[in-house]
Amino acid sequence: MTRYISEFQLMPETRGTYFGVNCYSHVAITKEIGCWTLMIENDDGKRNFSTHNTFHEARREAECRTSWEVDMNFNPVKLLDNG
Repeated sequence: MTRYISEFQLMPETRGTYFGVNCYSHVAITKEIGCWTLMIENDDGKRNFSTHNTFHEARREAECRTSWEVDMNFNPVKLLDNG
């Protein structure tokens, strides 16, 4: 099971636009034809766009490029469920 720092929510009345809900910047991941587009807007108004093959790839890039509010007991290490 993969654990992520970021939390995203699908916006109502959209078919593929997710916004970061625990982020200090404005972060959106949108499903485009053939790719996922990541848009990060910082407090100073500068925007960073990138395209990715999967939603999870875009999510990992978002986690690297901006600050996220995280529970201090969170362990971001991939856990193996031996079940």
